[in-house]
Amino acid sequence: MTDQDEAGRGFWYGAAAYGMWGLFPLFWPLLEPSAAVDILANRMVWSLVAVVLMLLVQRRWAWIRPSSPSPAGSPWSPPRPLSSPSTGASTSGV
Repeated sequence: MTDQDEAGRGFWYGAAAYGMWGLFPLFWPLLEPSAAVDILANRMVWSLVAVVLMLLVQRRWAWIRPSSPSPAGSPWSPPRPLSSPSTGASTSGV
């Protein structure tokens, strides 16, 4: 692909993004009967579905379930206490 082709594609991607952004407010009256919580829940569920589908298509789901036990400090290990109870009492002036 040449630089000219890439620039042309970039222009059309940009034009499409600006077009969608400009047309987006037209859909707000359609959302009026729904509560904000319903809209937020819908967006969260459909975003999860989209991400799972993308991970399945790209076959990049290995990071979700590590094969070895998690070392201390990893996101899957239990949280450590920030301080001992005696430290809190001594710093609070009690």
